Amino acid sequence: MTLGGLAAFSQTSVKRLLAYSAISQVGYLLVALAVAGRSDLALKSLLFHLAAYAATNLGAFAVVAALPRARRLDDYRGLARHRPGLAAVLVVCPLGLVGTPPTGVFLGKPEIFGAAIDGGAAWVDTSSVGGQPCPILIHPW
Repeated sequence: MTLGGLAAFSQTSVKRLLAYSAISQVGYLLVALAVAGRSDLALKSLLFHLAAYAATNLGAFAVVAALPRARRLDDYRGLARHRPGLAAVLVVCPLGLVGTPPTGVFLGKPEIFGAAIDGGAAWVDTSSVGGQPCPILIHPW
């Protein structure tokens, strides 16, 4: 989770930035999967987080697909003036990917952490909480 977030810091390509974000988010899903046999909360938290992440990621990639010439972060400057609807989606979806309240990703992470504690893997929580600032820093757009 942390490595995916750290790898995204130096990216200026929007597609690569979203790809490294995906690596980071898959880490949370793997936590739930790792304790699936030991916690009744694991499957519920995995499916909830997966659905919330899929919705926000789909929205972000939809904007990227709608603007095929915009390859770098700088290419999105002035988007609110020219395409305000796409700009709104590009504000809401990264906030969801970061996990800001009250988005589904925000609600899904504590569920996964709870499943890890319930499944006897509390040490995972301490290592994953260290990576929490990474998404905030990699989604400045």
